[in-house]
Amino acid sequence: MRGEHSVDHAVDTALAWLTEHQRPSGELPSYASALGSGPEEWIPDTLNFITALGALALDDVDDPRATGIVDRAVHFLRAEVERGDLWRYWSRASDQHDYTPPDADDTACCSMAVARRGVSTTRNVRLLVDNRDEQGRFRTWFVHHRSSSLPFRWATREEWLPRVRRRRAELWANSEAEPGDVDGVVNANVVRYLGPDRAPAAAVEWVVELVESGLEGRCDKWHRNPTTAWAAVADGWRTGVAAFRPLAPIVVGRILDRLDATEPFGPALDTAQALVALRSFSAAADVPTSAIDLLSDQLVGSQRPDGSWDRSVFFYGGPDEVFGWASEALSTAVAVRALVARAA
Repeated sequence: MRGEHSVDHAVDTALAWLTEHQRPSGELPSYASALGSGPEEWIPDTLNFITALGALALDDVDDPRATGIVDRAVHFLRAEVERGDLWRYWSRASDQHDYTPPDADDTACCSMAVARRGVSTTRNVRLLVDNRDEQGRFRTWFVHHRSSSLPFRWATREEWLPRVRRRRAELWANSEAEPGDVDGVVNANVVRYLGPDRAPAAAVEWVVELVESGLEGRCDKWHRNPTTAWAAVADGWRTGVAAFRPLAPIVVGRILDRLDATEPFGPALDTAQALVALRSFSAAADVPTSAIDLLSDQLVGSQRPDGSWDRSVFFYGGPDEVFGWASEALSTAVAVRALVARAA
């Protein structure tokens, strides 16, 4: 088993790599590629989402370099916020920026990230709560529906502009997105943003039912890795969503079932998210120290010589998984969080 010195070295070189590779704007680099037709050809992309998730991971890291990365990331995200404290997937620097409307996933995660530096985003709470389906679950896209309230329609009035409606017609026709999308991990992220006092019970209960039923890897068009759902609900419980506590032994059990001392748990990002979930749920379920040690060892062992971890697909363009996004910056940020939690 690798010692604490190895963990310390891994974290030190990772933070050095992240500091060097964060863009001057504060954005964390990400890449996009078509999938399934041969070797991936990754091209640089510019996203709000990856930067928000990286900032959330690093905010728990007690190191001035991590603090600086989060400060710069929050500066970037504050420049990307739109009317009503909403965010969308692509940044303004991308020619795809207006291809998608603002959405609940980016809005929740960017809101949580900027809140780490005291920035209030309370205007979007009413819009999120108003943008639910008949079963009380959060819709993914901030677009108009028959049941949309007048305040919601007013806040999202740009969706009525002819040029925007043309872009939406293009989106619905040429992608797997649909106006009425309701996605499980998106709902988990909104619930952990809103917290126990503001999150509607119906949305919380639906997320719990999905995980209990073993659907966490198939309940969402965009998040196709079950480890993403595990990390989200574990973090939600850690930050106060008591209704997620019954999921602790379920998630821990599924991670333990996948552990194999002779084979990697999975790509580095999956390994890091699984380790984060175990650590977050350790006060609510029996987590063997040997499991934490094994995941930590696998993570340290898979670090690249330059201090980063491999990019692996984190976000998909839909359930057919024909397009994906990945970021070694995100893999590295989440790995740092996982290893710091291990060393604490």
